Amino acid sequence: MLEVVSAGYSRHTKPFQSINVQQVYLLRLQVEGECYAIVNEMRYDLGPGDLLFCKPGDRYQLYILHEPTAHGASGDYYFGIQSEDGWMAAYRAALGERTLLHTGTDPTSIALCRSLVGERRRVNDAHPAILDGLTRSLLLHWQRQAGDGQSGDVYQRQAAMRIKAFVERHAAEPFKLQDAARAAGLGISRASQLFRHVYGQSIMDYAIDVRLGIAKEQMLISGSSLQEIAEQCGFVHYTHFNRLFRSRCGISPSGYRKRLLRQD
Repeated sequence: MLEVVSAGYSRHTKPFQSINVQQVYLLRLQVEGECYAIVNEMRYDLGPGDLLFCKPGDRYQLYILHEPTAHGASGDYYFGIQSEDGWMAAYRAALGERTLLHTGTDPTSIALCRSLVGERRRVNDAHPAILDGLTRSLLLHWQRQAGDGQSGDVYQRQAAMRIKAFVERHAAEPFKLQDAARAAGLGISRASQLFRHVYGQSIMDYAIDVRLGIAKEQMLISGSSLQEIAEQCGFVHYTHFNRLFRSRCGISPSGYRKRLLRQD
């Protein structure tokens, strides 16, 4: 089981520095502003979305910039984690033993950070299993985000991740390509190019994959008709939904639902 030794949000509006040797695994997600850290004599410049990952024994120095910047205050979520079963060591190895990763500050990351901090601060009824589950969920989400962004430079990764997050939030709505591009502050052509470069498929193809995944969930748990499910998942016409479902899943929506019922 993972033990969360410390968790919180730190915000600095004045110069600050801290020097220590890590006794636990430290994960620090920069959310606002800029700063830099020196880990084992190596300097890392940190901006929003950068995740610093230190292991026990690392010499860690944090410096909040002394000169005011246009980015304002420096804010970060931090977590100190102990692991006696080797899970954290294996997790770090899966990330290539990297000290700095870019995971972004997507809504899921922020929600999980807030939930973990809130649970850790419960005085009398903090639940170890809940802490463990939230911690693993957050770490695995960061691993996926870091993996998502390995193609291209930092700007490309950030833009593509914002588009991807927009699609996942709005997949059940009939949005336009222009809406997804605007979420990253880009034109349609540039957004489409970046997304395909990073994720290997078009924005709307990814939206279809997400919508079909939602539809499968609804077929399992909902008593709605297939046409109602199609509309709830962002498909304007049932015939379009039916055709895409058949081509991508190899079975019709009605056949898929019948198969689910037989499994029950």
